[in-house]
Amino acid sequence: MKDLWSKISSKLYGIITVAGVNCVDNDVLCDEFEAYGCPAIFVAPANIESDYIKYQGQDKLGRIASFAVKHMENFAQIVNEFNYERFIGEQLNKMKVLLFTNKNKTAPLLKALSKEYRKTMVFGEVRKNEKGIIGKYNVTKLPTIMVLTGGSGGEENTGVVYEGPLRKD
Repeated sequence: MKDLWSKISSKLYGIITVAGVNCVDNDVLCDEFEAYGCPAIFVAPANIESDYIKYQGQDKLGRIASFAVKHMENFAQIVNEFNYERFIGEQLNKMKVLLFTNKNKTAPLLKALSKEYRKTMVFGEVRKNEKGIIGKYNVTKLPTIMVLTGGSGGEENTGVVYEGPLRKD
């Protein structure tokens, strides 16, 4: 089990905090969570007033990671041809970042970044079927992260492509 926790922790590093508790040494905590079996896996929602959510699936890396990611807060907006102008025109005091992606679900990295920087940046997600928006920014490969540099109000929006690794340290 220790190897599985290590792999989950590595996979989600910087995105989700992973912790383990030894119930022999911490029986009071384990009693509080009713963690009587091994392993007992819980997700703590961002709303601290909510109850913890118990994972009841298989002890497999991908399944546990997907369960945790599913419960992450997401402040990124899906940007499409119908809401693009509103996305560009709102919150002008914040920097705008677009992730152009071929995925149909929001990436954990984007969820984490959109939460951490929500006070200073607005994150948008443009999916592969939004050819008009992809073409507007001359995006040729997916995924691409772009920080928008142009203004609104008739000016053509331009952006700077992020060239570094797609991870959060």
